[in-house]
Amino acid sequence: MPTIPTFTPTTWVEGAAPGISAAQLQRIDDQVDALTDGFGGVAAIQVATAQSVDDDTNTIISFSTELHDDWNNTGTNPIDIPGAGVYMAVANIRWDGASGGIIRRVRIETVGVIKAEEEREPRGVFSFTMNVTWVGFLTAFDDLRVNVYQDSGGAINVQPGALSTFSIARLGVPA
Repeated sequence: MPTIPTFTPTTWVEGAAPGISAAQLQRIDDQVDALTDGFGGVAAIQVATAQSVDDDTNTIISFSTELHDDWNNTGTNPIDIPGAGVYMAVANIRWDGASGGIIRRVRIETVGVIKAEEEREPRGVFSFTMNVTWVGFLTAFDDLRVNVYQDSGGAINVQPGALSTFSIARLGVPA
């Protein structure tokens, strides 16, 4: 954690403040940057067109529309993590309605590691949305993705737009 410099209190007289040099201003700016670097930031993406998910197959969802990106990311799935810290990831997947099968599943994962998942039994032929949230520690260059699965007996679409999104927020950095 960067150290915060001590400042000498100054009394302003008749609205006049003592001058500040460019070097002092730069030092203050550097300290503010050091305190805010690594904190915060959000990346959010969504499905642009309906994506078909084959029966009995794990499928990585292709998010092709960037909604917000504080980290100058690549813009689509997976989202690359900019640095070590605690993150919150939220996946929302809107399934088309389909009869048959007993499982619809949504996972948030890194390569080979399941971070969070939800499984649900479909209720008739109605469309429905599944939401999965995960909070945990990630390191720089980890990437998070959304993996889905269904067993309806045929392909089902994940609907595009605001109901099928993936977002990650950095909550803090290691002490």
